[in-house]
Amino acid sequence: MNDDGSSQVNFTNDAAEDEYPVICGSKVVFSSDRDSPGNFDIWVANLNGSGAPTNLTPNTPGSNEHEPSCGSTIYASNRIVFRSDMDGNDEIYRMKLNGTELVRLTYHPYADENPQWCGDQIIFIRDLLGKAPCGTVSPPVCPFPPSCPSNPGTDYQIHIVGKDGEGFPGPTPPLARAVTCVNNVDPGPPPACNGTVDAVLFYWPSCHSDGAGGQDIVFSAYKPGNYEGRKIYRIPLCAQACCAHQFSDLGPTLTATASSVRNDYPSWSPGGLSITFASTRESVVVGRDWDVYRMNADDGSNLIPLTMGADEVSNEDPHWAETKP
Repeated sequence: MNDDGSSQVNFTNDAAEDEYPVICGSKVVFSSDRDSPGNFDIWVANLNGSGAPTNLTPNTPGSNEHEPSCGSTIYASNRIVFRSDMDGNDEIYRMKLNGTELVRLTYHPYADENPQWCGDQIIFIRDLLGKAPCGTVSPPVCPFPPSCPSNPGTDYQIHIVGKDGEGFPGPTPPLARAVTCVNNVDPGPPPACNGTVDAVLFYWPSCHSDGAGGQDIVFSAYKPGNYEGRKIYRIPLCAQACCAHQFSDLGPTLTATASSVRNDYPSWSPGGLSITFASTRESVVVGRDWDVYRMNADDGSNLIPLTMGADEVSNEDPHWAETKP
């Protein structure tokens, strides 16, 4: 659809599940189980709808490939990053837009997901939720003090890794760097500790470069103690170590809604002025009906609904991109 919500077109019309669409120049890349119901691959199709979609990961039977992302730099615009469990655990991978040069970028015993290009780096979420006892971190996010954050966190945390998998220097394979290490552990007895009551959980990061070497990220997160809703926050991406050690380090809240409303899937416009996202704010049934909105990136003002479907109809996971002929 256009950036005002007009000219909405049903791009795929089949019995398969098609999800996580992104525009890559004159192409649309998405995840689909059209070849094997229940097993997802990464597919590419022409943006104008001509021709048949092509499976870019046909040689990964039994695995699931999701959440493709295309970047805006010369390098990233010709490459897709995505998550896959082809090696038995969700990790981040990279390949060319034609499906060649498949490279694994992350190596961790817990799931890595929600990858997005951030210049020539990849920002993503690492699932550390409940993987360590209260107040402890095991395994450590980074074994190289003093570069390591002092409080790596045991919840869903934002991480970043280079285009070739590089993070902190050291062992092979290299490790990704933690961007957030917020671990507000509730002092109560289990299961309150392990991220179920008083912790910050991060999801769906999106990155914008200002052209002068600076980068900001937006993401959705639960506020400690409120697990009925998610809000969208913005922080600068720091160059080294951890950018946020506690909840108060998070930048301004861009979505001011009731605690039961979920705001998710933020995506930065190419020019950096606007952010699209999905929200349940108009849902009659809490958490059931998602619609897509646009807002100003600096303060969340000028909120515009782009899809207002009937209740029980969900429009979510928007990605904003410039199209090329």
